Amino acid sequence: MKTATMLPLALAALALAGCGDGLSKGALGKIVDAELQRRHEPVCWSLQNNAVSWPVTVDFGFDSPAREPVLVGAVEAGILDLQNPNSQLPLGEQLRIGNASRNRWSIDLTGKGRQAGAWDSRKGLCIGRRRLHEIVRWTEPAEGDGARYTEVTYTWTLQDAPKWVEPVHFAEIEGAVEPVESSMTLVKTSDGWRSPY
Repeated sequence: MKTATMLPLALAALALAGCGDGLSKGALGKIVDAELQRRHEPVCWSLQNNAVSWPVTVDFGFDSPAREPVLVGAVEAGILDLQNPNSQLPLGEQLRIGNASRNRWSIDLTGKGRQAGAWDSRKGLCIGRRRLHEIVRWTEPAEGDGARYTEVTYTWTLQDAPKWVEPVHFAEIEGAVEPVESSMTLVKTSDGWRSPY
């Protein structure tokens, strides 16, 4: 009877020993999330000098404000007001056409934007940063170049967003609405798993 009880316990111990690399969904989640925060700045729209008095005039040159999805999303959300004083066309048409000779735009922080404290005088207008959404899977650790590696597949989304951010206005920005799948290589070190980069 004792032998029959001991066999399943011994097999369970062997299975746990196989997890001795410290790989678990929770442990990997902490590592990947910390790496995402280390590698990626918050997603922002900013000026060369963010300590400004509103309104400001911005010259987009040959480009169009439509290529700035954080700016466009903030206008849609009622946080910023965007006007081209040299054009009588509706805003949507102005954004689509663009004109290098008349591409100086007036941008103002709206009452809603001021009340929300949406503009940061150091970073500009930020809508969140990459954070871990879910660990999908990871490979069994393998040896290579004198080290032990694992490949982690995960999804991330933009998180830590200010209260005024409604994802629907920022759908053009990766990770604002839907999780994005990515992968990361981790290497085993004397103090746990780390990114080699």
